[in-house]
Amino acid sequence: MGRALRIPTRAEVRDVARLAAPIALVQVGLMMMGVVDAAIVGRLSAQGLAAVALGNVYFNSVVTIGQGTLMALDPLVAQAVGAKDTQAIERSLQRGLVLCALLSLPLSLLLLPGEWLMAPLRQPADVVPIAAAYARACVPGVLPYLTFIALRQTVQAFSLVRPVVAAVVIANVVNAVLDWALVFGKLGLPAMGAVGSGWATTISRWLMALLLLWGCRQALIPFLRHWSREDVALAPLWRMVRLGFPIGLQLWIEFTAFSVALLLVGQKRKA
Repeated sequence: MGRALRIPTRAEVRDVARLAAPIALVQVGLMMMGVVDAAIVGRLSAQGLAAVALGNVYFNSVVTIGQGTLMALDPLVAQAVGAKDTQAIERSLQRGLVLCALLSLPLSLLLLPGEWLMAPLRQPADVVPIAAAYARACVPGVLPYLTFIALRQTVQAFSLVRPVVAAVVIANVVNAVLDWALVFGKLGLPAMGAVGSGWATTISRWLMALLLLWGCRQALIPFLRHWSREDVALAPLWRMVRLGFPIGLQLWIEFTAFSVALLLVGQKRKA
């Protein structure tokens, strides 16, 4: 007979909640940037609101696969930390950062032809060019976004979550201020409308990655000092991709399922 199911104690539930809550908060914080963009641009015009919403769907549908692929770092770094294998931690982190650079190029290129890719979706003709311009403004933020994901997956294995939460919270506050400034032309900055919110998010993503690197520098820098040709060897990088790509594909399918409703609303408006 199988073992009886054991009900976790209150202390165990609290421990799990203590670990899970910051991770959930960070995930919400990553999504909040797009929500804040839409909320602030919505005060400018309904057209801008629709464009930012569509542009966010476009951006996330592209980068989600890269984000999920980098989650391969979770088991790799966690196992290395458990085994106290510093060389394996170093190799995993460095290869993860190399993978960030490699993934950012094709993902960024996919964000450039927005008008051409959105045309078959039958979205309003006055919204698509603005949504495409918003997505292009987010292109310089692809690399720091993926870098943040790689660093986050690594430091979580060290049970370092406060710096991750702090980086996300500060970046969201800065994003809101920059949205207000760049959308409406405040603080001496030009009024760029919906496209300005894309630039605000790009700047905030760079800040988010740099804040996390700074906040966890004592844990991360020792594993970033020494690089070798092994860090860019194709075979181990490909193994990491094979491990993480199914996760990225699953995330992409889930995100696409939720995005279909927004696209259908756009089609209904056009009709």
